[in-house]
Amino acid sequence: MKTYLIVLCLAFVQPALLQEGASYSLLDVCVADDEMSCNALRPACLNCTFLELPIDAVWHNCSFGSSIELTCQVKDAAIPCQGNRTFTRTAPCKYCYQHEPYECSNTTNCDSFDPDARFQAECVVDPLTSCLGSRRYPRMRQCNWSKGNRRSSIFLLSAFLGGFGADRFHLKEVGYGCFKLFSFGGIGVWGLVDAILASIGRLHNEDLLVNE
Repeated sequence: MKTYLIVLCLAFVQPALLQEGASYSLLDVCVADDEMSCNALRPACLNCTFLELPIDAVWHNCSFGSSIELTCQVKDAAIPCQGNRTFTRTAPCKYCYQHEPYECSNTTNCDSFDPDARFQAECVVDPLTSCLGSRRYPRMRQCNWSKGNRRSSIFLLSAFLGGFGADRFHLKEVGYGCFKLFSFGGIGVWGLVDAILASIGRLHNEDLLVNE
């Protein structure tokens, strides 16, 4: 029985692979080939203007949501494409930060004791979206306790399986998990304390603190 429990504990030992910005993809790059039409190129391959202003300018004169006409030109002669290298493209009058989808950076620098904590992420709009203003922009995002470990998940594990250390194993705290498992949740006391902490968002692993 003891051997089985030890093997069960070791099975939960996994290396921490989360690093700051690990899930942040640099999506906004130029992708082109000889068979692609120039007017089908993604915005990263083009220099576009609206009313003679570069589209990445801070201010533009248009009605939000209305359809506008951009004048675009392939950035570089080395970018391969077919057809006219200068053309017009229709897009909505929206700044890049007003578009979805987008992708943002993650962080481990969150206030671990504030369930409403936020951090400033660097975000990039979808690479196929033509928009006004900077394609990269800051956005305030809510912290989450760990990748895949939401507060609700921790609370449910702690409330129903906390006596077997499931909540601690889920947080990659194998030592605490094994101790809870062998002591049956500290004869119930430790399991109850962890369930209370989980309910108020204070049961987490700071080493895995990262926004999803």
